Amino acid sequence: MLKYNLVLIEDEEIDREIIKELVSKELNCNIIEFSDGESALNYIENHKVDCIIIDFVLPTGRSGLEILNEIRKIDQKVPIIFLTNYGTEEVAVKALQSGASDYIIKNRLFKDPSY
Repeated sequence: MLKYNLVLIEDEEIDREIIKELVSKELNCNIIEFSDGESALNYIENHKVDCIIIDFVLPTGRSGLEILNEIRKIDQKVPIIFLTNYGTEEVAVKALQSGASDYIIKNRLFKDPSY
């Protein structure tokens, strides 16, 4: 059976664990975890990636939007799901304009995984 390579960029360990559990229920995939965008970028440059989930707030001084823009310079086609606790329309529009495939507010996802 084909296994997908999914990159998860999330600095909060508890959120990573919840996301991994939710994704693993639905997909047969290898989840490669990163707590910062810089390490993830290095991985993405050198490996085949089938999907990326990225958080808006990251600890390295660069936002998820900035990392998203860098990912798009590396790969224009990989699906990217943008996550945030800060669910404003402005952030959603910026994420989608920057190349995110979808935008999910974490609080809704964690409360209702069918969201």
